[in-house]
Amino acid sequence: MSGAWGLFAYDALDYTAAQQWLDRKAAQGWRLKKLYFGLLARFERDETSVILCCVAPQGYVQGEEADSCRLCAGTGWDWVAGVRGMDLFVSPPGVFPLPFPSDTALEPDGLFRRVRRRWTASALLILSLFALLGCVLWGTGGMRWSVLLTSDRMLCGLAFAAVDVGLLAAAALSHIHVYIRCRRSVAKGDGLPVRPQRPVRARVLLDYALMLLVWLTCFGSALAWIGGNSLPVERADREELRREPVVLAEDLKIRDGRTSSLSVQEGASLLVSWRRTCEVLRKDGALTGQVRCEVYRCRSVRIARLLAGALYREEREGRPRRLLERHGALELTEAALGFDQAWTGDGPDGSCLLLRQGITVAVLEAPAELTEADTLEKLWTRLQLEGKAA
Repeated sequence: MSGAWGLFAYDALDYTAAQQWLDRKAAQGWRLKKLYFGLLARFERDETSVILCCVAPQGYVQGEEADSCRLCAGTGWDWVAGVRGMDLFVSPPGVFPLPFPSDTALEPDGLFRRVRRRWTASALLILSLFALLGCVLWGTGGMRWSVLLTSDRMLCGLAFAAVDVGLLAAAALSHIHVYIRCRRSVAKGDGLPVRPQRPVRARVLLDYALMLLVWLTCFGSALAWIGGNSLPVERADREELRREPVVLAEDLKIRDGRTSSLSVQEGASLLVSWRRTCEVLRKDGALTGQVRCEVYRCRSVRIARLLAGALYREEREGRPRRLLERHGALELTEAALGFDQAWTGDGPDGSCLLLRQGITVAVLEAPAELTEADTLEKLWTRLQLEGKAA
């Protein structure tokens, strides 16, 4: 027998539309053979007799091995599949009707109760996926607003999540609207309304697309976080770096005959371009301190304010991202140092200074005093800040 495929995109509340679609296929000589993934219907050509199909709300039978299913088979009705609150049967013309009622008017409350249970299960699945993603990103300490602003992958994940939430809200409102219409129709004694094929199928296809999008969003965001944790570290050319907006140990006059090794990270997103440097200081082979400098160039002052606030909270909570190194919480206090915003504090390796001037945000940690007048004057030059008062 030749075969064909079709989309069985119907919900239990629109099982009458599914019945009409199968009736049309049967009238053309197609016998429903199997249903894959609850969506792809496989048909076989059977022109030897007229094929009858029946779509019944689930609850009358419970799978292929149920007693009621065997009763159906004894009367010529073969159970094909159970999907989205419906059971599908096929049969050649027989003398016996389906051995149980398929009219929802006989027990509308049971149908509506099963629909609500399926909605609850779907909602719990979606919430569990987002909860799992939240545990991965926040529970492990990986997700930070500063990381979000400086990573295009994270920004894409946030955009997809926003689209997911919007589409989920639209789909939920659509389902609730159909549910209320069906309840009102049954309450009037008219039975379930027969809705047009196109909106019925579009709603179910939207549900499948939403679930796929939610899975891809969660999976892609997790991969983005995992990949974002492994930033490349490169050896820097010191002479070239002196021409860039960065603060080195020599700018703070803390070399004192000490040697240093320098590493650099650079990157950019749609919102922020950044450079992080870490200069490790040694004297006679022993570690004597580190100078860490982060400089962020934001696309706007608003983004710079958001980033400065995020870095301030992360420092106070002990969750900074310093070349993959972290230290404990810092007690930062706001300071009037001539910048648009500035906070200072003491860290395990010396002093910490967080500042924002216009669209530039910088974090500096060094074993030196960072609030002296000549040091602040040097920072304006080395960080290439704009907007200094005359």
